[in-house]
Amino acid sequence: MEYFLGTFGALKYYAWKYFDKVGQAQLAEIYKSVYDAWLESFQTKTGGYISQPDAREKIASLLISAHENEKQAVEIMGKLI
Repeated sequence: MEYFLGTFGALKYYAWKYFDKVGQAQLAEIYKSVYDAWLESFQTKTGGYISQPDAREKIASLLISAHENEKQAVEIMGKLI
């Protein structure tokens, strides 16, 4: 889980920075929020509290939120084509 959160979280960071660089402010903002959720999930996991139900629920909630934001980003990207 730690590997997954760290690796894919880094990809969200690069997406945020890419969209910022190419002037896609709305997508950059969405991906910043996605990255923040993945980062907080990673920090929660590596904080050693994963055995507690609250920590697992927090991670699940953060990743669900990130997923919803990414679906919104995909819709926006689809309109750009």
